[in-house]
Amino acid sequence: MAIDPKKLKINTPYTRSELGGIFGDERISGSREGLYPDGDHVIFFVTLDKGNSNPSVSYEDYFSDGLFHWESQSTQAPHHKNIREILSGEMQPLLFVREVAKVRSQTQPFIYAGRLEYLEHDPASSKPVKVIFDPIDVEEPISDPLKSLIDWTPSAQRPASKMPASVRQAAKSKQSEKRGGQGFQADAEHRKIIEAHAMDIAARFYRQKGYDVEDVSRKNTFGANPFDLLCTKPGKQDRHVEVKGTTTPGAKLLLTRNEVLEARSRDCISDLFIVAEIEISGVSGEKSAAGGKPRRLRNWRPQREHLTALTYDYVVPEGWSDITMD
Repeated sequence: MAIDPKKLKINTPYTRSELGGIFGDERISGSREGLYPDGDHVIFFVTLDKGNSNPSVSYEDYFSDGLFHWESQSTQAPHHKNIREILSGEMQPLLFVREVAKVRSQTQPFIYAGRLEYLEHDPASSKPVKVIFDPIDVEEPISDPLKSLIDWTPSAQRPASKMPASVRQAAKSKQSEKRGGQGFQADAEHRKIIEAHAMDIAARFYRQKGYDVEDVSRKNTFGANPFDLLCTKPGKQDRHVEVKGTTTPGAKLLLTRNEVLEARSRDCISDLFIVAEIEISGVSGEKSAAGGKPRRLRNWRPQREHLTALTYDYVVPEGWSDITMD
């Protein structure tokens, strides 16, 4: 039985044994690793306070400013399979977190904090790889025990590892763009409904045009297939369609670097399909999307004058001078 986040409840305690029973996989019960990959999901078992841990396994993991900072094992580099698939979005992490491993010799359960969405990683980091995620299922108001875990900070004796400011800023910018500029709410339910509604409209449009349509949005691999729909028709060249859904008029959208490179490639025909002004109704747990104004940019090739860089990766040249502070 595959790992399915729909079987889990946010802010609920789970032991490894309970998770093994829920997912019908006894290997989870016996696992003592921090990562447990299965299909397109990977479980993150995270203990925040590692004060009594062996330094070789004391990775720094913590919440900060609405983001979740995570370090891989000290043997893992960006090119390793699990890490590569996490950074590419091919595998989505499910976060289970606790403050300490034991209290009075009693093993503590993990609190389910929901799905994590990759934002940025420190390109200079390796063994361990330092990554920043968006905890997309955490919604306000947050109650205990999850609130206490989010508010937890490392002790003075074990200060959090330093993530470069440029990486933190880039991650925050991406989170803000996704939750603001395109009408994506902090409410993960909103985002999921908006995305599904836009994808459905786009797929119906291309099917009406005689295309066979395949949703490849969750089949992305590292550096490949950065688009949502693969549309094929006998005698016609394949079309790669990037779908964007938003509650705003859709005049400004967030694009990833790989989405831009794909659309500008001469090896494919790309379309940008936008569904703007989508309406959301209902209460939490029963929300639905309706309406929206679909539009299409055929043979889409984004030009530089239409792109605004939010952050840059800067390689510092040789030739700097060390200074001594008084």
